[in-house]
Amino acid sequence: MLHLICYDDAKDDITCFAIDFFNDVTGMDGNAFRLYDVQSKGSDASAKALGEDLVTLYKNYVSDFKGYFVKQILFVRRVTGAVFEDAELSEFHYKDMKEGARRAVRSALVKACKAKTYIGASAIDDDEIDSFLQSVLFVVSKPDCEDYIRPLIKDSVKLGARDSDLRAIFNEVRKKQVGIKSNSKVEGIELSHPDEVFKYNRVLKRSDIILLAIARIINTNPLTQGIPRPFLPIYNGIEPDEADGFLEDCQNDLAKQMCSVNESAAFWRLLAEIVTAIHSSPDADVGSIYHSIKPEVLEGCSQLNAISHQYFIAIVKEGLKVD
Repeated sequence: MLHLICYDDAKDDITCFAIDFFNDVTGMDGNAFRLYDVQSKGSDASAKALGEDLVTLYKNYVSDFKGYFVKQILFVRRVTGAVFEDAELSEFHYKDMKEGARRAVRSALVKACKAKTYIGASAIDDDEIDSFLQSVLFVVSKPDCEDYIRPLIKDSVKLGARDSDLRAIFNEVRKKQVGIKSNSKVEGIELSHPDEVFKYNRVLKRSDIILLAIARIINTNPLTQGIPRPFLPIYNGIEPDEADGFLEDCQNDLAKQMCSVNESAAFWRLLAEIVTAIHSSPDADVGSIYHSIKPEVLEGCSQLNAISHQYFIAIVKEGLKVD
């Protein structure tokens, strides 16, 4: 899942993830028109094991939803040296394998397909299998879990995030993913369209992952805040009959900004600038911090206006325990 968000070339298209539904993880665009299928194995893999592990990806590749699956990824911990010449490859394709390894992968996949009752004999077609094998991306996991968080938190150094913080975020994301698996039973469910997966409480939003990371860094969940204390001078100046709507507008703006995939980098830059400004002038009020931030940084987050920017600054200031 974190590989899809941080390293896949389609990462900007993926807004949510179906967990243990179509496969271990399936990245999706917002309407489930495009599915990025991931089968994950936590063990070392020989050529034979790679072929066997491809069977669920192949099942989806030849299913009624074939037109929706735009990428197939097999994620493994490590690959044995007999698979390809370059033992340092972290990503590779079928064509990169040694000839003997390709034969072993193909043979093991065909055998595994024949052993599965959910793959009909007519689907075990030579041309289909060859096309599938050419499409699969094999990914070897990175040795350090924090390497899956750094690209997500684009200004982790400016934000003061240590490796221990990155590992903690990784573990929180994994815990969230594991928890979703127990939300409901989905065995035997038949769908007429991939978007029906949203009905079964097995979807983790990209914004949920971003929220976990931000909450860890600023020591608070920015979307569960009421009125941060540093924001009170601004809030108290609002007419009482407009106050609730005023606060709700700020919260909605912040939620929309955090969900903006296209402005993800801009949002992390904004957060880094806010944290730096707060640490540089801990006694400065929210308005002063807002005016100290470069205009281009503020304008990079188009969902926030002058007031909702200051609302977010107040949340960060309170979370960092700087009054």
